Amino acid sequence: MSESCPFSTTFVAGYRFMMRLKASLVLTLLSLLVGSPVLAAERPLTLRVDGRPASHDTTIAKLRDDVAYVELVTLARIFGGLVSIRSSGTTATIGSHIARFRANQNSATIDGKLVTMATASFEEDGELYVPLAFFVKHVVPGTTLSIDRTSGVASLFVRSTLLEVGSPSP
Repeated sequence: MSESCPFSTTFVAGYRFMMRLKASLVLTLLSLLVGSPVLAAERPLTLRVDGRPASHDTTIAKLRDDVAYVELVTLARIFGGLVSIRSSGTTATIGSHIARFRANQNSATIDGKLVTMATASFEEDGELYVPLAFFVKHVVPGTTLSIDRTSGVASLFVRSTLLEVGSPSP
């Protein structure tokens, strides 16, 4: 006569229940981590313009998931531009270039043409952050950008418009 042990059946059922519970807990935590922009890898980025700090405010530039972002208002100020904020987006006018960005969009309108960005802009604490490399390439061509992700420094070198005046030739 073979008799089954009620303990082993209860133990196996309990073990299976605990494993399912652990698996669902792990999946829930992963979905929260992946879906949460707050938990994205982010750190402050020091922004320099022609070797000088652009601001003492450490919140104007960020490295988020290894991409450099800067507040659009700060970029417009650096390059002597104007910014208008409307429900249709935030527009920066710098020289002859007009750039319109919207939060959480991976495209921008540059001089009337829709251009796709590799990463989306985002809004944080009421400020619109745009990908720095995209902005430099499309809005302020001629500016050189260097990003040192290890030290957390982005450097902009603005093309000088000063004319060199030499002594007149005899």
